[in-house]
Amino acid sequence: MTQTMHYLAEARGALARAAHGLRMGADAQGARDLRGPSGLDDFPESRGSHFSADAALASLTDPQLLESTVLIEEISRELDVFKAVFAAEVAWRSRSELGNAGLAAMEGHVSPESLLRSLTRSSFQDAARRIRVGTVLAESEAGAGSAAGAGLVAGAPADDVSFVGAGPFAAIASGLVSGDLGVEGADRVIRVLSPVADSVAPDVLRQATSTLATEGATCNVDELAAMARGVRDTLDRLGVADRERHLRAQRSLRKSAVIDGLRRVTLVLDPESDAILTGAIEAAMSPRLGGPRFVDPADQDRAAGLAD
Repeated sequence: MTQTMHYLAEARGALARAAHGLRMGADAQGARDLRGPSGLDDFPESRGSHFSADAALASLTDPQLLESTVLIEEISRELDVFKAVFAAEVAWRSRSELGNAGLAAMEGHVSPESLLRSLTRSSFQDAARRIRVGTVLAESEAGAGSAAGAGLVAGAPADDVSFVGAGPFAAIASGLVSGDLGVEGADRVIRVLSPVADSVAPDVLRQATSTLATEGATCNVDELAAMARGVRDTLDRLGVADRERHLRAQRSLRKSAVIDGLRRVTLVLDPESDAILTGAIEAAMSPRLGGPRFVDPADQDRAAGLAD
């Protein structure tokens, strides 16, 4: 095993130890286990070397490089679940009914998103995403009982965590815990389907989100978001016309002059207009322009004669 692969294996082990600490301890000692004698600080030299030296990465074979990339993403997804769970707890302790006694207010912030942005040096949008997904996890935990909740925080295997009957997004929560879904993909599904959740039968919505969770294990975030929009339009056919009307109303064209006589044009297009315009631009920019490409010399001569 190369140094890089060894580091990744150690990082995952440290994450597992942190999860165990969170399960066994009532405070955040488990999280601190990520940094300490048994955590990531146990091998700082290797951590600094292979991420800064091109030679170490260059020594990886193509399969090792691809395997490492996938493993890094898996570790990141596991950490993202921790981020979402903790963000939701920060939001709960900062809820509006607590007033000035809320956590965010006591720390001098107007919202939990603002507090998280300051603490984590992330964006406001990222903080809001963590809170949304973490809230769904917390609601699924509450609906499924304490056993699922313990598995959530502890990072238990997916088979040990059940969210059956735990709300419309139970399958999304299970996908997050198992590592099949990332936080961004889960958030896309939640944001798309939440507006229609109250107008759709709970069992139908649960089945739909279960299908999306299954598909999300093998597709990218953009594909999953497109599937979620299709599911939304299928579940709420009466709202399709209103959504299309809203999108068309958001269209805009802005022109502004810039230096040296240049002009900036900004377009906001609805999906139908975007398909037409983008299709035309992609066709015009295609590298296949310039006429047909013939392999046979006689066909090439005939094509050249036509062009002349």
